[in-house]
Amino acid sequence: MPGWQVISWVVIYTLPVCIVSSVIIWLRTHNDHPVTFHGVFGLIMIGISSMYLGFFAWYRGLRDVGTARGSQVQQLQALFTLGWAVLLLKEKVSALTLLTAVGVVLCVLWALSARSKNQSALGSN
Repeated sequence: MPGWQVISWVVIYTLPVCIVSSVIIWLRTHNDHPVTFHGVFGLIMIGISSMYLGFFAWYRGLRDVGTARGSQVQQLQALFTLGWAVLLLKEKVSALTLLTAVGVVLCVLWALSARSKNQSALGSN
């Protein structure tokens, strides 16, 4: 089955769970957070564009660069999000958040260097 069909069927199969959980959450919080047309429309558009269509780009990227490298690079997404939030939105970053971000970057670099050492050792045989 092609990847786009797998993604589409997963979305269809999880729809009942998502609807039930959304109704439960709404029943518990509807007094504090009223549902508006703009909010629902925005949620649907984000779901379609970044979540559903983003799957296609994500899996294409994994196919092109390999699962391991693609997943390692994806770990850096949080760091880029943090950086853009500071630069564009003037967000304040705690020391713990910054330390965690540095830890993620170090783990990714460590994994990349370990893989390149492993590949060079395999190539020398």
